[in-house]
Amino acid sequence: MKKFLYIPIVLLVACLCFISCSDDEDNGTRMNPASPAATAEATYTGTWTKVEEGTTNVEKGAGTIIMKKITDNIVSLEFASPTLSLAEAVNANIQWASYGLNFYNKYPSNNLGVVFSGKIEDGNTTVSYTKDVRSGRNLKKFTFSFEGKK
Repeated sequence: MKKFLYIPIVLLVACLCFISCSDDEDNGTRMNPASPAATAEATYTGTWTKVEEGTTNVEKGAGTIIMKKITDNIVSLEFASPTLSLAEAVNANIQWASYGLNFYNKYPSNNLGVVFSGKIEDGNTTVSYTKDVRSGRNLKKFTFSFEGKK
């Protein structure tokens, strides 16, 4: 009986020795030879939304994000909406993601003063950030978000 179990186990182990992982798997990563910053460089036109935290105050206005290449992986961003009195400039890292491009700045010491991130997918871009804004003696917290396209 031991021989009967021994032979199938030896055959199974011998078969498993020939199984290996493939070296050409991309593991879901997107390889694109183009510079992410050069690909994203454009003026995006859309709608900025400003929401005051803790209230139902919502303001919307037409606006833009102008994205310019600094290096292959860094872009300068200009956020603008005359209706919302929004005029901000900040740099961001940019990289390829499975859906398109991801841009972000994870250091609150940047010109904007907050951490933010956004994405570009099929020419459409979205970004969102929360910022404290002084109004007289009061400090109010607002969430700004943008949706637009090239």
